[in-house]
Amino acid sequence: MTNLDSAVLLAIIAFTIAAFVREWANMAVIGLTCLALLAATGLVTPEEAISGFSNEAVFAILMLFWLSESLVQSGVVTKLGYRIAGLAGAS
Repeated sequence: MTNLDSAVLLAIIAFTIAAFVREWANMAVIGLTCLALLAATGLVTPEEAISGFSNEAVFAILMLFWLSESLVQSGVVTKLGYRIAGLAGAS
């Protein structure tokens, strides 16, 4: 890895962190953009870029994101929050 490769990698990491912190887009879009940038710059091969999708943990985390967002969008999380707050009272 050359100094230029290291600089490009650090720039991609900085962009990705900033995008996550600023919530510029959906987390999945930011992650896939980072992956595409790594592949486009040649820092990872296309085979390496998609190899992570064969791991069961990736799909489990993806399903958890979808499930949690579905619960938020449906209002279940808000109702549950009010119920817990009511049980807690002033404490």
